[in-house]
Amino acid sequence: MILAAFCARPSVLFAGRTRLPVAPLPGSTSGAGILDPSLPTGGVSLHAGHIFIPRLNTAPQIRDFLGPVLEDGARQMLRISNFVQRYPEDGKAPNEPTTAFLGYTHQDLFIAFICQDHHSRQVRAHMLARDALSDDDYVKVMIDTFHDERRAFVFESNPLGIQADALYSEQAGYDFSFDTVWDTWSRRTPWGYIVLMRIPFASLYFAKAAPGQTRTWGIILERAMPRTNEYDFWPRSNHNIAGYLTQDMEVEGFADIAHGQNLQFEPYILARNLRQLNTVNPLDPYFQHKRLQSYGGLDAKFILHNSLVLDTTLNPPWSDTACWDLPTRKGSSRA
Repeated sequence: MILAAFCARPSVLFAGRTRLPVAPLPGSTSGAGILDPSLPTGGVSLHAGHIFIPRLNTAPQIRDFLGPVLEDGARQMLRISNFVQRYPEDGKAPNEPTTAFLGYTHQDLFIAFICQDHHSRQVRAHMLARDALSDDDYVKVMIDTFHDERRAFVFESNPLGIQADALYSEQAGYDFSFDTVWDTWSRRTPWGYIVLMRIPFASLYFAKAAPGQTRTWGIILERAMPRTNEYDFWPRSNHNIAGYLTQDMEVEGFADIAHGQNLQFEPYILARNLRQLNTVNPLDPYFQHKRLQSYGGLDAKFILHNSLVLDTTLNPPWSDTACWDLPTRKGSSRA
């Protein structure tokens, strides 16, 4: 449903263990050093200190990011604007400002991206199939829920809210056969676009924790602009260092969140009618009919342990049935 995981540590890290305040604070300039009047103010500023993801009293909605001041649930979210280029000029400030917001509730993780563009009409956005964003602009979050710097969940969205999700590992790269349930909302604007992601914790795997105990995860945020071959990251992702996950940012939070169920069952059924021209013999083509062709099965997921998951697919013999009509031929005569 469309409404919609890590490289060496950066040279400068946040020191200390002071948590960020949860009250709204004034906004700051964008990653490109430009204070744009179209960028809403508010949110929890990113100060020097340990990075703590705020817990939200209410879930944000995309309209909360459209005005001059953040509204409702968005005002409590952590505000991040110091993105850094990875390509084409590693370590330089972005040419187009990006501001991200993070927060969570008991059931969901929320990430919002406000992507400004001086040439907003050139932003690439198409209605595409899931997991096939092609050369569109997109925003991405990579989440290392075990903070082992080896694997992560990946969630991407283009400016129209078309989703792509994957599992990522430093050894195997991206596995887009992974599909889970999450939501995206998007809005094109005169100065760029906005994307809001809602990722249910039930769609993630993570370690259990005692009541009130926070968890430490790794996170990477990315914005891609393929038309200029620009890829901006938070935190900085140095392309001279192999891998992504060892360069993720350590964040804390996620206390008392809903854990996913140990069993997931997803039955499915498909049906279609087919009428096609059979040209196996080009001298004698005919129309071929297939009616009530159906497929059925069951996808099941068993979470055996925190990071041990069994995925199964059941396709019984009767799941592929069809009713054929006799081929239709026109009579012909030859001299």
